[in-house]
Amino acid sequence: MRLLLDENMSLRLARWLSRRGYAADHTKPLNLNSRTDSVVLAFAVAHGYDAIITKDHYARGEARLAALRAMRAGLRIVELRFRQNKRGSGSAEEQLRLILDHREEIERAIVPDSLVRQLVVNGATGTVTRVITIDEVAVALRRLEQRDAEG
Repeated sequence: MRLLLDENMSLRLARWLSRRGYAADHTKPLNLNSRTDSVVLAFAVAHGYDAIITKDHYARGEARLAALRAMRAGLRIVELRFRQNKRGSGSAEEQLRLILDHREEIERAIVPDSLVRQLVVNGATGTVTRVITIDEVAVALRRLEQRDAEG
């Protein structure tokens, strides 16, 4: 399982996950910090990452479109939500705990025949609060692309 950790994740998390047998890279050493979400997501797809772990919602605009396209191409998005998801929220230890507590769900989402494209894991409840499938991605992408084509 190859994981790309977004810039809003702790840099220490890559080391901790690597020690546990995961191939985990952080965007900072890859010179991807401060790049747009579109660039980071395209990099993840182009370099064969199975999933990106982030606090980003990818809810609007170009970031949303890029996330949908990346998920259509096979990238999984694991969104960790902490209180208010402000920069600095969700300590490195909390991030690691959420990932390890949900590693089986993450691993199942990454297998090639899985229909799951996004997991939203809530740090306050310790549960997966949303699962987005490839079918939902296709519908959302079709709507956005149709809206763009219309004007």
